[in-house]
Amino acid sequence: MKKWVASLDKSDPDYDLHLAQALFVQQGHHAVDPALLKQTLRAKDYHARSAATHVLGDEWDRIPNAMALVKPQIADEHPRVRLEAVRALSFAGTLEAVELALEAARQPLDYYVEYTRQRTLGALEPLWKSALAKGAIAKNNPAGLEFITSYSQGHTPVGAAKKHLETLLTKTDLKPAQRKKEINGLADARGKAEAGKQVFARICIACHKVGNEGAELGPDMNKLATRLKREEIIESIIDPNAKIDPKYLATNVTTKDGDEISGLVVTEDDQTLTVAMGSGQKQIIRKSNIQSRATLKVSSMPEGLAQTMSAQEFVDLIEFLASQK
Repeated sequence: MKKWVASLDKSDPDYDLHLAQALFVQQGHHAVDPALLKQTLRAKDYHARSAATHVLGDEWDRIPNAMALVKPQIADEHPRVRLEAVRALSFAGTLEAVELALEAARQPLDYYVEYTRQRTLGALEPLWKSALAKGAIAKNNPAGLEFITSYSQGHTPVGAAKKHLETLLTKTDLKPAQRKKEINGLADARGKAEAGKQVFARICIACHKVGNEGAELGPDMNKLATRLKREEIIESIIDPNAKIDPKYLATNVTTKDGDEISGLVVTEDDQTLTVAMGSGQKQIIRKSNIQSRATLKVSSMPEGLAQTMSAQEFVDLIEFLASQK
């Protein structure tokens, strides 16, 4: 690999990208050359610098003086490099990493850098919580101190959403007034609809339709915001059984052959029953082979979907769904 790197033409416009490619190959063998890493971290092309910073984070424990290498990246002129630097710090596991992550507040923050910094602070929270209480963090960084203080109090969109969401998901004995308060607080958080669309494509599109994409095993999401308030959308995800359209109730069928089939009845005639299951598959059952059939008083939408998302992803998903007008 060293010979191949040495043979590269430095006048090649893609020279920096070739260095980054070499790093990724070395990373695959956990054998990153520190000299090559340092060279690529200082490349002219920000794509190469951000790639090298990503490798630095992934190989943090194997790179000598990793903290010294990441420090310049926090102040890099390009936000993608700063994002990767903040991400890399989440692997450091030291209070110094927290301080350095807060230095990102001195630079312009876009949505993605902001999101990554919040995730890094979340990962390192056991390290900074007591230090913040003692006033022993971000002493010379007013912007960073303001951010971490707000984050700890749940005043940032993600911080606030995280607290409300955790309460709703973990406390099953909430009184109606408290539950409403938590849902209203969650509804106040604002996310990014474009990012929420990606969450929808990953989690919801197998059963729901937006535009011409998706399946029709659950309610159509087109014009959803004209039918439901933001709070109602949140409630329908957290507790899909709270309010169910009868046509989306799950059906359980036991055949004479002993098979158990559960899903949504999508078509039915005198001879057959077609059931759509959570896997996206449809099964045709002859009525003459049905031993028993019962409509369950539960939604065909599975419970626990909210627990598969981060607070930011949940807020982004709600933003996307609330934009369907």
